[in-house]
Amino acid sequence: MENSTAIIEDALKDISLNPTGTTKDADDEDFIFNFDFDFDDDEFMGDPIPVRKFAGRVFFKKHREALNFANKYSNRRAEDGVQSMFTDGTASEPRLVQLAASQGEKTNKRWCACAVVYREHPDDEDWVKNGYTMLHIGESTNSELGGLAQCLALAHDLFANDHAVKKIMVFSDSGKMLSRLTKISPESPELPNWDHNLLSDVLAYADLLVNVYEKELELHWVPSHQGVEGNELADETALAYRPDKLWPELYRVNSNSNRRKKDTPQESKRDPVLTLVSKQNRDHGRAMRITKRPTGRMGSFDISRRSKVAGDDYRDGGRSGRRTPSYGSLHSHYPAHSYRSSYDSRSNYESRSRYESRSRNKSRSSYDSTPRLDY
Repeated sequence: MENSTAIIEDALKDISLNPTGTTKDADDEDFIFNFDFDFDDDEFMGDPIPVRKFAGRVFFKKHREALNFANKYSNRRAEDGVQSMFTDGTASEPRLVQLAASQGEKTNKRWCACAVVYREHPDDEDWVKNGYTMLHIGESTNSELGGLAQCLALAHDLFANDHAVKKIMVFSDSGKMLSRLTKISPESPELPNWDHNLLSDVLAYADLLVNVYEKELELHWVPSHQGVEGNELADETALAYRPDKLWPELYRVNSNSNRRKKDTPQESKRDPVLTLVSKQNRDHGRAMRITKRPTGRMGSFDISRRSKVAGDDYRDGGRSGRRTPSYGSLHSHYPAHSYRSSYDSRSNYESRSRYESRSRNKSRSSYDSTPRLDY
């Protein structure tokens, strides 16, 4: 071991490097100096990469203000020393993921892609669109993080040495990612559960742009799907590069046909009845109908039309199980915009009959000229 150390020390004395990287004895072209060190890898792993703070600034504005600000830097404008870039990520749910989740298996594997779009010059009409398929990424947040990493990499490659660009603005609709990015610091070294390679790229490129090339770097939250051209183009580009869009036979996704639709008001065939199906009533297999009574006296056509509907509803005493609205009295002495809801049952039918009988007798003395129904 001592002989080997002595040989190495003698060789290092003879071969000192000048600033250009060539040996002093440059004329000796046959000279080859090569050491083959065989040490334990664990001894030369080095210190772990320190957790650094994001070098740029992150901005969150109110919805309307953020929308106007994003539109300003998405539209064509005069040269102002600002390079705006829009990024987005997308993720789809693969086939059978719901089945695995219902069986208690943890799965969040998705087909992901990201995109970066920008105008090369602020007054350019055309957009430069860059899409990236991410086969090794299976989470939505990581797809957004990948889009940010690709965006900062492009900004470094294209605009770092461009002296006309003083500030780089990156717009993303992932508020969750931007918010968490601001909390990364050496004081709190716990990293988020993201892809560490992508996170390392984001922090490294941001540090280069700000501290080495002296660019101002700003990240701005933009409301998604609100008509901002840059955000819409980034979303469309990312969607086009998703694996299930490029290779649908290999990367299948759910058709979404068997999923429950959200609770939305539905127009009934019997106008002006509006049917509202709430989740609770839907689970119990019942539908709640609310009727709105019109204002003013009703003509004979309206009364005959409603009497036919009411006759069908009341024919069997409400025992048929048909879920139909309760129209109440068919005359116009009820206040406008009054609402009443009920479920068909024997007791409700009897109470309605007594109520309408009293209302009918009252209407005969108040409105003698008003057409009436004969029950």
